[in-house]
Amino acid sequence: MHSRPRFICGALLLVLASASLSPAPCAQTPRPPVSPALLADIAPPLHRAAGEESQDAAWWAVRRDYKAELRSGFEFIPVLGAEFQDRLSLRWTTRSVRLGSQSLVLAPSPRVVAEGDRCEFRHAQFIERYDVHPEGLEQSFVIHASEQPDGDLEVLGRIATSLRPDACADEHRAVTFRDSLGRAILSVGAATAIDARGRVFPMTTSVDGTTLRYVLPATELGGATFPITVDPLIANTWLATTNDPAALITWIDVAVAGDLAGTDRRIGVAWSRTVTQSDVDTFVSTFRSDWTGRVDVFSVISGTPALEPSLAFHGPTQQWCLAYSKGRYIVETYFHPVTEPFTNLGAFLPLQFSSAWTRYLRPRISTSRTSGSPSGVLVAYDREELVGVVQQREVVGVLIDPVALTRSQDLQLAAVPAGNDFDRNQVAIAEAGGDLGDGWLVVWRELMRNVPSDRWRVHGVRLDRYGSATGRAVLADLPGAHVLNPQVAGRAGRYLLAFGVSSDPGSTTASSIEAGRIDWPVFQIPTLLPRRNVASLSGGIPGTGLVPSDLSHDEVTRSHWTLCYTRIAFGGLSNERSLRVAMLGHSAGTVQSAVLVQSNSLQVADAHAAFDPVTGAVMLAWGTSGSLPNGARNPLYGDRLTRSAASVSVTGASCGPSSASADTPHAGHEFCGLRLSGAPGWSLAVLLLGFAPLATPLDVLGMNGCVLHCSVDLSFPLVTRGDGSAEQILAIPDAPPLVGDLWAQFAHQATGQNPFGWATTHALRMHLE
Repeated sequence: MHSRPRFICGALLLVLASASLSPAPCAQTPRPPVSPALLADIAPPLHRAAGEESQDAAWWAVRRDYKAELRSGFEFIPVLGAEFQDRLSLRWTTRSVRLGSQSLVLAPSPRVVAEGDRCEFRHAQFIERYDVHPEGLEQSFVIHASEQPDGDLEVLGRIATSLRPDACADEHRAVTFRDSLGRAILSVGAATAIDARGRVFPMTTSVDGTTLRYVLPATELGGATFPITVDPLIANTWLATTNDPAALITWIDVAVAGDLAGTDRRIGVAWSRTVTQSDVDTFVSTFRSDWTGRVDVFSVISGTPALEPSLAFHGPTQQWCLAYSKGRYIVETYFHPVTEPFTNLGAFLPLQFSSAWTRYLRPRISTSRTSGSPSGVLVAYDREELVGVVQQREVVGVLIDPVALTRSQDLQLAAVPAGNDFDRNQVAIAEAGGDLGDGWLVVWRELMRNVPSDRWRVHGVRLDRYGSATGRAVLADLPGAHVLNPQVAGRAGRYLLAFGVSSDPGSTTASSIEAGRIDWPVFQIPTLLPRRNVASLSGGIPGTGLVPSDLSHDEVTRSHWTLCYTRIAFGGLSNERSLRVAMLGHSAGTVQSAVLVQSNSLQVADAHAAFDPVTGAVMLAWGTSGSLPNGARNPLYGDRLTRSAASVSVTGASCGPSSASADTPHAGHEFCGLRLSGAPGWSLAVLLLGFAPLATPLDVLGMNGCVLHCSVDLSFPLVTRGDGSAEQILAIPDAPPLVGDLWAQFAHQATGQNPFGWATTHALRMHLE
């Protein structure tokens, strides 16, 4: 009874297929991202130290060239860069303020008032004031007197520093402080007094190894009107570094507040900067999705290095979640409400460890999206432990409840402990929710110590939300080669793995970067799709190579990943360092690529990326050192990589009530849907695809008023649902990317509408890019 409809459908396809044939579209050069936005200099407002809330806790000032601790005076710490091993600073404690024979009272605990960029220590008869400027820290004293003093005005401070000041005795001039090699590190400018009527009086300065003294002689003081301000700003007295650090930004991570919409959406950026080799600070700032509206929410700026921050957003609790290595012996986590605009007002959870012989490196943090999850946050990191004379390297995980601020016991990610048999490091995480509950996919690289010339492989484990393993597998094993810096991203059983390939097991750079998709549903064995080459660099010169730094997943198309990597090319006249980004399709083919920054002189900090599901853009952040042509020094950049400018438009008209629609046909989209609606239910239909437009009337077939709008190069038989709809999913190639124009049209049964009993929709012009 169904032979006639099948025959009619076959005959229709035969007639339509004879109408026209055209060649397939071809690949084109991918688009670069939009111009980068220069994010503001490091300039959070005055804030308390991380984790300190007591009344006498220090206040911190932070700017691009320095940081300063304000507590019973100041400690000024210039940013010197990785060239310097130790912190070189100057500490001042006010020892006395004297008006002739009268010594003004120094309160043991003066009232502290901090507002904006000013911090004041208010004593009974004077105010010790500090103003934070980009150029340096302005120190001033506002002095009151009820009667004319009988002698000099003297401000005396106790100083502590490893620097050597230039000789200065009762002179009105600036004082330079130098290191052991004679390099100028910081300076204290010539002091000036200003009275209540605005008159300016030069003051003399004297300095020795332990004291710094400012004096206004009685002869000048006698004509002054109180209150008097000892104000170095007027004389351009700045405490400021004279160095231009060789490296500033050292690690960057990006996260998106994915559950927020509209103008309240925030992009979080975490980064570290090198003050000296032994002093590294970490910051977190948030921005709108156009990289405006900066809010500084976190800084850790103590003398203990805070390294390698990793940032994520936890939707159920609306919190930024940060993990970083503190001194490489403690992993700390910090949780900041997304609506809290002030610095360091979130909650801390240190992951303390007792062994002085254990180091914790490269912490990575990832969050789940289900509010019912018992933990919600996973932190994984490399653990290096010295046992006897053997260095054991292991990868470890910890589950954290961001509400109760509790942590689990250490999770053994590999099947057996590393001990002396295995070497494991360079851990990475992908949030794996969406297939039978939340969880994570964790990958790392591993080799066997007891196998001579063994190679680094990529291993992985799927964890459920309770931290239990639901599957383990070797995900990359390259004959005769080693993997470097594995990166993983994806969700709901579909992931992409990218890594560098090197012939040297100890190399920090790779000769090429490969990527391959992994389909790993929960409780199943993973399927490894063929890997593709993303980038290659030949030459074999030491220090030359590629370094993958981050991988981000497009959760809207479920088919695209963005890989960030660094390219280093030394040799000949080239001394290139460049940051690059490649958007990969469903089979790891490159569909877009761009160079974020390329220079023969600048150092660059690895780029990192996060996908914004609302705008469909990939948010990028990276840093450079040195001075750019626009005058910016050591800047932090933000950018957006958008999907290709693919589009869908309607051409022609339907000859009935049915219509056609399609998803945006981006190159590499594996789930590009073409949909028929308004057709009769449970009827035959066919999707026609062609590479050229047509306008061929079909009245000759008895399909009166119907028009064939496209050539018929491909066709897909369909059956409509009860509501008259049908859908065909197309996987658009990515290797090479299929770009150009494609026309699509549906034909379907329409009994009684015309003698032939079939109708057509309008056509869709699909611009593939």
